[in-house]
Amino acid sequence: MNLMRLAIASAVVVALAATAWLTIQTKRNRLVLDRFDVVKARVLYRSGQLTIDQLDEVVRREGIRTIINFQLPGDPVEAEANLAKRHGIDFINLPTHFYEEGDIQDLADEIGDSYFLAQRGQQSKAKVILLAGVVFMAESVKLLSPEKTVLVPDLGAG
Repeated sequence: MNLMRLAIASAVVVALAATAWLTIQTKRNRLVLDRFDVVKARVLYRSGQLTIDQLDEVVRREGIRTIINFQLPGDPVEAEANLAKRHGIDFINLPTHFYEEGDIQDLADEIGDSYFLAQRGQQSKAKVILLAGVVFMAESVKLLSPEKTVLVPDLGAG
């Protein structure tokens, strides 16, 4: 009976210690790979929205050469673009129209209508913009930002 109590008490102490350690490490931002997956090492990675410090660490550690961001342009996107520039790697911003199919929308953190995305494309400091939408949206961004390369995946769209 005493041996059983000792085993249970030991298990509780170990569980509490592990919980405390994980909490401290998470608050120190050391467990960064909880939203980062290696699909194929040195080829393809995927993640949720990492903090800029987490992304910087992953870029250095994994040797990432291109960052593709699906958010609408804004401060977080600019921070990632600046990080890519500091590392000398490519950065692609891919905003997505609200009427795209669910599978495509699932890739984007934010979506919007044609006018909104055209404005955001103009505001973006990215040199290359790939619009998942109809051709006129890409044309609108190009008219607003003739210095940018604007791509559309399907020339038959819209």
